[in-house]
Amino acid sequence: MKLSWTAFGLLAIIAIAHYLGTIFDWYYYADFFDEPMHLAGGAFIGMMFVYLFLERTSHARLLPAWAYLLFGLGFIALVGIFWEFYEFLADLFITHKYTLSTFPSAVHVDTLKDLMNDLLGGAVGLLLAKKLARHPTTE
Repeated sequence: MKLSWTAFGLLAIIAIAHYLGTIFDWYYYADFFDEPMHLAGGAFIGMMFVYLFLERTSHARLLPAWAYLLFGLGFIALVGIFWEFYEFLADLFITHKYTLSTFPSAVHVDTLKDLMNDLLGGAVGLLLAKKLARHPTTE
C-alpha cells in the first residue's frame, strides 16, 4: 500500500510540473527543467514496474535480484523510448518546432541524455520501491 501511494504522489508531482512546464515553456527556455523530469519519470516507471510485477504477481518472489533489476531497467527503457517518440512527434506535428528537413542533429544527444536520465531515475525508483514492496526478491 505504501508503494502505490508513493508512486501516485510522484505521478501527481510529475503531472503538475509537466503541465506548468508546458504552459510556461520551461522545457524550451529553462535548460535544467528537462533532466529532473526524466529522472522523476524514470523513478515513477520503476515504481510502477515493482507494483505491477512484485505486488500483483506471486511468481516474482522466485526471481533473483539481478533478473528483477534487468527486467525493471528493460521496462523503464521501453517506456522511455516510447516517450522519446512522443516528444519527437509532438515537436514535429503539434508544436511545429521543427520540420523533417530542419530537425537539428543535436536532438540525438538530447534523446540519449533523456534515456540515460530515465534509466538513472528508474534504478533509484526500483531500489526505493523494492524497499516499500511487500514481496522482496530473493538475494
